[in-house]
Amino acid sequence: MAPIPSHVTIVHGSSSSPSTPGTSAPRSWSAFFNADLAPSPIFLALMEALFLHCDSKNAGLMAPEAYSKLLDDMGIPLAENFWKSRVMRPTSTYLQDESLSRETPADSALKRLYDKLDIEHIMYARRVPGTFGVWFNHERDVINAGRTDPDSFRVAPEPHGPTSSTPTPMLTLRGFTQITACSLLENPTTMLERLTRVVSVYALYDDATKGWYGWGPMPRSVLPAEPDPRMVERMSDAISSASHVEVTWEGKVGILLLLRPCLYTFRPLVP
Repeated sequence: MAPIPSHVTIVHGSSSSPSTPGTSAPRSWSAFFNADLAPSPIFLALMEALFLHCDSKNAGLMAPEAYSKLLDDMGIPLAENFWKSRVMRPTSTYLQDESLSRETPADSALKRLYDKLDIEHIMYARRVPGTFGVWFNHERDVINAGRTDPDSFRVAPEPHGPTSSTPTPMLTLRGFTQITACSLLENPTTMLERLTRVVSVYALYDDATKGWYGWGPMPRSVLPAEPDPRMVERMSDAISSASHVEVTWEGKVGILLLLRPCLYTFRPLVP
């Protein structure tokens, strides 16, 4: 992958988090986390396979839309799909200011969530307000040159002025691994069922190891027996903080509506 352009914002997660997938090829299901809760090689390899499946553009990044689609395929209810549930709220439909899009509040809240959890991500700008999708600039800075559809992604301009597109957080492979690990440690029993489901739905298969879908359902032993108390608290705090960002945006929406000129219809008086 080409170096990240200097004018693109990359947000790194905790230094203790893995930056590359595991080097050893797993041959059967085994524990996803070590005793210190560090991710094991099999978990890193599975996350890479899942990330590559979702990265249809070979961009090396996962947009909120793609991540939300993955959560849908896991069978996660809309109320638990952090970004999508916020995009679909009525508040998002009347953001028609040129500098905003209906995804703006959800992007801002998701950015806060990633920051609070130390999730690695990169900030990009959306193409046009009110439409899904973010974009790179193939004429200036191409990630995976020759493999990225130039009409799909463009780099966010800098600086972000009051009328520029608002940035959206894009997960790197490392960030995707981190956020998935957080979810699994917070709610291991339920999330294991959902992860097993998506491996089956996508029919993930590794020719070298005959693994993933070929190994059958994941045994419960791949995850800790109980939720990690620290992760439960950390996730709760992060969601609460991110939700506060959304409330702030709702206030901005209300102000925008109040400041818009009223439209009056004049009708002739009929005697």
